[in-house]
Amino acid sequence: MNPNLLRFLTPLYGGSISLRNLLYDSGIKQARAVDLPVLSVGNLTVGGTGKTPVVIALAQELARRGWHPAILSRGYGRTSRGTIQLSTGSGTPSQSWQDVGDEPYLMALSCPDIPVVVDEDRVRGARYIQTHLEADLVILDDAFQHRRLHRDCDIVLLSAGDSRDRYRLLPGGRLREPLSSLRRAHVIFLTKTNLFPVPPEIRRFLASVQKPAFQLEVLTESPRPLETSRRFTPGKSALLVSGIGDPASFEQTVRSLSIEIREHLLFRDHRAYTDADVRRIETAFHRSGADYILTTEKDAVRLQRKVGASLPVAVLPIRVPLPAEAVDTIQGLLAH
Repeated sequence: MNPNLLRFLTPLYGGSISLRNLLYDSGIKQARAVDLPVLSVGNLTVGGTGKTPVVIALAQELARRGWHPAILSRGYGRTSRGTIQLSTGSGTPSQSWQDVGDEPYLMALSCPDIPVVVDEDRVRGARYIQTHLEADLVILDDAFQHRRLHRDCDIVLLSAGDSRDRYRLLPGGRLREPLSSLRRAHVIFLTKTNLFPVPPEIRRFLASVQKPAFQLEVLTESPRPLETSRRFTPGKSALLVSGIGDPASFEQTVRSLSIEIREHLLFRDHRAYTDADVRRIETAFHRSGADYILTTEKDAVRLQRKVGASLPVAVLPIRVPLPAEAVDTIQGLLAH
């Protein structure tokens, strides 16, 4: 985009965000409440912080501690509208990923014992959970900017891998809101700290806001075949394929396993892979001389039925351990 146009649009965007926040902060606009505690997990930037694995980790850990959570997402990129319960908490998703979005679908796969609901209207979705499910906690996915629904705990994620230019407002940078909006958060998670050094400006800002802040690492396991019907042992070199918000983190994680990256095919985040994309992947694989193709869990949701067993594709599982002190802090906020 033209730099002069960006300089013009960024103040307009910033002004609209400031006005909206002022309306809520002053009480002119009121958040709606439900009769369940609400935990929100969100970003300041446009994706790439590791929000999905954090939502999964929180849901699993809180369930382990005796809560009965339900996850509520807007279902970004889905082909449907309205309220859809894609998981009852007793098995695999009942809808396709296209109907509900790739991230909620992955959450349902990863948390088969936890209900997952999608609704672009978070208030309506939360009321659905309150009325129809035996849940005692709503976990809101990607909702820091969605102030219409009251929440008891706001968690905001920042990535240690974010470059300085990300900390400019849209559309010139990647910020949805100014960094000063972190003062509205209850808890801050600084993610991917084992993959990237924490930027000094972020350290200084976190010290100034005086909020509970915790560093999270991204851990991984050995790659596993995408198709269980195709048996192969992932080798030492790979063609990477990803359509995610932060492909650099994927590369860093792969390098930590001493896997040689022959090439990295990049697609836009949430890409619905086409037959033409699969042909491009196959061509790149043969050209690269890699032992196999390696992709992310989120991409695997969108690739599985397209690729099938025709290519040696493996998935890199990741998990984000939560510090016990962080979960204790969150539980304390929810209890009040």
